[in-house]
Amino acid sequence: MQSLRAIFKTQSLLVSLYLTASLASLLAFFLHSLVDPTFYVAPLAWSFMAALGVGSACLRLDRGEADGGAGEARQNKGGLFPVFFILAVGVLSGWISQGRIRAYLVAQKGRGEDRILEAARLDPWNIRYAVALADLYESKYTHHPTEENLTRLLRALDQAIEKNPFELSLYLRRAGIFFAPGRESEMEAAFKMMDDRLPNFYLGKLAAGAFYMNLSAEEADPQKAARLENTALRHYRAARKLSKKFKLEDLRRYTSPQAMIRWRQLEQWRKLP
Repeated sequence: MQSLRAIFKTQSLLVSLYLTASLASLLAFFLHSLVDPTFYVAPLAWSFMAALGVGSACLRLDRGEADGGAGEARQNKGGLFPVFFILAVGVLSGWISQGRIRAYLVAQKGRGEDRILEAARLDPWNIRYAVALADLYESKYTHHPTEENLTRLLRALDQAIEKNPFELSLYLRRAGIFFAPGRESEMEAAFKMMDDRLPNFYLGKLAAGAFYMNLSAEEADPQKAARLENTALRHYRAARKLSKKFKLEDLRRYTSPQAMIRWRQLEQWRKLP
């Protein structure tokens, strides 16, 4: 409430604009947190703290002006800190923005490995270039399945996951690399990574269930198909224990048409919890 009053009562247009932007940012964070956890991603937590700090600094500046002589004395004692804080945030935002623009321009010149790596260096928090690098290495690994290409592919996927651990398709891609006889434990390791980064996240369990049901729908061997389906159901039950609200249609994003038919059959036969 103090911030809202200060927006309309302050004599400084700059303070009013900064307070408005800060309150709007905080409101957006709180609204987003109602439907999805917000602070698992480190840059989001930093952005939240920056918005909170800017708002607090502006309030302090405004109070110093309103308090007259006493406020002026307090400002002389430590009132320059809010100004430097606002300037630091502005410089940091400008540096990030110019890096993002330069990275975009570099990426537009070509899709080669060197271009993508340079763009990722200029814009280190952007998941786009990590995913582009993973696409490139996946293509190389598909045509030349060497350990070197596999290592590069896994490193690129891990970097993309580090930037956005909520992008569940990245874990599914990582698991799909190891869909081969004798590599089941490495395939499961991708979902173990997801559990470690997103504990008790029901959508992660649901995506894992969809992944195994997709494999089951494509498997010609009935015994292997049944084993994969049981694994899919295990992940589905784990998701249901974490949340009772999701619907079967929530699987559609990660599920092939054939697998979706199988999910509906299981629902009709009351084999889903």
